Amino acid sequence: MTKDHIMTMSQSLGFKPKYVLKTAEEFSNVLLASLEETAEKINGMATPETEKTMVERLHQHIHSNTRRIQNRLFTN
Repeated sequence: MTKDHIMTMSQSLGFKPKYVLKTAEEFSNVLLASLEETAEKINGMATPETEKTMVERLHQHIHSNTRRIQNRLFTN
C-alpha cells in the first residue's frame, strides 16, 4: 500500500486524503505504543512454549509490518 492508494481510497470514500493519512499515522503510533504491553498480557495467559512462541512471532510480525507501512506512508 502506498500514499497513492490511500489518496485514491479516501477520495472514493468522500474523505480528505490529509485526514485519512493523519488518522492512519495516529493509529499506527498508538498500535506500536501498546503492542509490547498487549503481548506481555497475552503471554501471561499463554501456555509455555508453543503459545508463547506464537505470541512473540505475532508481535514481531505486527511490529515490522507497521514500521514498514509507516516508512512507506509517512516519510518523504
